[in-house]
Amino acid sequence: MTRHTYDTEMELAGTTVPVEVTFDFDPGYKGGRIDPPCPPCAEIVSAYATAGRGRHECPAWMLVVMSASEDFHNELVGFAIQDRKPDPDEARDAAMEMR
Repeated sequence: MTRHTYDTEMELAGTTVPVEVTFDFDPGYKGGRIDPPCPPCAEIVSAYATAGRGRHECPAWMLVVMSASEDFHNELVGFAIQDRKPDPDEARDAAMEMR
């Protein structure tokens, strides 16, 4: 699992404001003969909007709305896949699974 910060814009009270979303990303796995596959997952940890005189923590209801959006979830997953650093052990583990 890795932690990422995603910068986006959202409309709040008729105004578009910058929002910084921090989330944990789990890349999932393909599955095997015994275990079923698990898709990638992004879980929002916090969000801050910049409006008026500063940076403000987004209310809990906003985190629920963001988490419930499948499109936003896919956007976070896509960002994390591009942002994450390659795992040095991943190639070795994949090669061992092929044996």
